[in-house]
Amino acid sequence: MDPRDELEVIRSMYPDLEEVIIEQNKVTLKISEICLVVTLPPGYPETPPNFNIEYWPNNAESRRELLDRLSTMHSPGTPVLFMAFQEFKESVLQLLTEPNTNVSTQPHKVPHQVVPPDLTIYSGPCVTVMKSTFQAHVCRVCSEAQVLQAKHQLLRDRKLAKASHPLMSAFRIRTPNLVLSDNDDDGEKGAGSKLAHLLDLLKVENLLVCVSRWYGGVHMGPTRFKVINNVARELLVAQGFLEIN
Repeated sequence: MDPRDELEVIRSMYPDLEEVIIEQNKVTLKISEICLVVTLPPGYPETPPNFNIEYWPNNAESRRELLDRLSTMHSPGTPVLFMAFQEFKESVLQLLTEPNTNVSTQPHKVPHQVVPPDLTIYSGPCVTVMKSTFQAHVCRVCSEAQVLQAKHQLLRDRKLAKASHPLMSAFRIRTPNLVLSDNDDDGEKGAGSKLAHLLDLLKVENLLVCVSRWYGGVHMGPTRFKVINNVARELLVAQGFLEIN
């Protein structure tokens, strides 16, 4: 995912641009007087961003703990701004409710709910084969922005975010003029294209399908692609997105 696309989605998530300041390689989220400043290196998202917190009113230890949590969120190749903003927002809002916190209480807008109410993500059961565990996820989407929002929502689950391959994925979206499609291997070369081929064969549209894999130490060879597609297809059937002939 191009960082510019991620920034555009964040801009739409936080329409009050006084809260989010987007510069060439820096994004700042401001809540009350407290700021999270994220600097994006040229290699982002393969390379981790740099986090800094300005005007933190409490002790240095709590600031350092939050920075540590933010730093551990990065997974090479996976956009992390949304998760970082959510973690920062929740920490600041908790801080603002604590007694004796020396921070301005001037009214400020809390960022809007980032996942639309009609964006529902379905996750299937965990399936273990040859010591690797797989889990499929599917979501109805109608734009590439919703694809990114759904992925960000999934990655809020820290266990999932720490999977060997958190979100191998593919999507197909029909617009009035064309069909938009793309896929992401997420480090498992060929997995994204296999999922894209599955969606094409099944002729399903306006869907995002993802599969997470926790590697168990045993090399599976081509069998892993069969399992990835099987858990994805079974979830599509279970949630009524695909009729069984």
